[in-house]
Amino acid sequence: VQVSADGKSAEVWVGSQQGFDSKLGIPKYLGIPAENVKINLQYLGGGFGRRSMTDFVLEGTGLAREVAPRPVKLIWTREDDVSYGAYRPLTLQRLKAAADAQGNITGFSHCVVGDGGNLVAGGIRIDYYDIPNKYAEWREVSEGIRLKHWRSVGHGPNKFAIECMIDDIAAYFKKDPADLRRKLLAKSPRALATLEKAIAISDWGSTVDSSRAKGIAFLERSGTLSTGVCEISVDRTTGKITVHHFWSANDAGIVIQPDNVKAQMEGGIIMGISSVLKEQLTIVNGQVQQSNFSDYQILRMEDIPDSIETAIIESKEPPRGVGESGTPLVACAIANAFLKLTGKPLRHLPFTPERVLNVLNT
Repeated sequence: VQVSADGKSAEVWVGSQQGFDSKLGIPKYLGIPAENVKINLQYLGGGFGRRSMTDFVLEGTGLAREVAPRPVKLIWTREDDVSYGAYRPLTLQRLKAAADAQGNITGFSHCVVGDGGNLVAGGIRIDYYDIPNKYAEWREVSEGIRLKHWRSVGHGPNKFAIECMIDDIAAYFKKDPADLRRKLLAKSPRALATLEKAIAISDWGSTVDSSRAKGIAFLERSGTLSTGVCEISVDRTTGKITVHHFWSANDAGIVIQPDNVKAQMEGGIIMGISSVLKEQLTIVNGQVQQSNFSDYQILRMEDIPDSIETAIIESKEPPRGVGESGTPLVACAIANAFLKLTGKPLRHLPFTPERVLNVLNT
């Protein structure tokens, strides 16, 4: 950031998602006209919502103002960002469902409790499932934590809860979870097509090794319809879940660059596996306890699935977003595979080995 000697203009070089403020709050911060601020957008690298905030830009601007006209380059350390960044909100989910004697779902109720508005309420709708009575609500509880978007926003935890509930119902009525979804999606042909494609490419009905199981999930994100299937195993001694294969079928409307769609889906799925199996922040007396990758665990190369296969459904609908479609498929697909393999549900994210062992031994 460089502020002029008279403080009446500024120039910034930054990788930013910008959001709705193309000048990143600098005119107001410096008290100067917007036309006196020049923003040079650099390659973003990873953003995932965090870089739509401007706190780090304004901090650099404040420092540059003090030493104007000399420029200031500000770099937050990873410790800075982990211990004082902005965080995905914590939520509590409560779901109820009603079904008739044949296992047809007649009612579905979903309550999300947490802070952040659409950060926690997004993705709670289940428009594509043919269920006659649906109810969804958000109840606000503030924890005083600075919150921001994280890839897929509310869809990650909310679709995890919804799709696990669908598998719980299927298990109760001894139905195949893919068949139950077929019935629920019968009136949504585009959504049903993704389900059928995922079933085909994953060879859903085939027999797998007794130490492994497959799980399935469907969702909509940013207008893209997706069905995902994963194959997992569980080390019952250590509690470690291993994802061996992941398949997804997606209708994103007219696809201009198929390779980019596949790259986004693959990256989103890997990011989802990392968050579901590894990533967790803890806060004690207002202080984040983690600081770097030494104590904030992420997925390693040894944990990457043997294969990730992405199928794109041909469509004449307008193009839709795919950058956040892969990530929320992961938690529900893994949990549903775990239920099939062990007969026990996973209710709490992330699925750390300690939590998995606790479930297995309960």
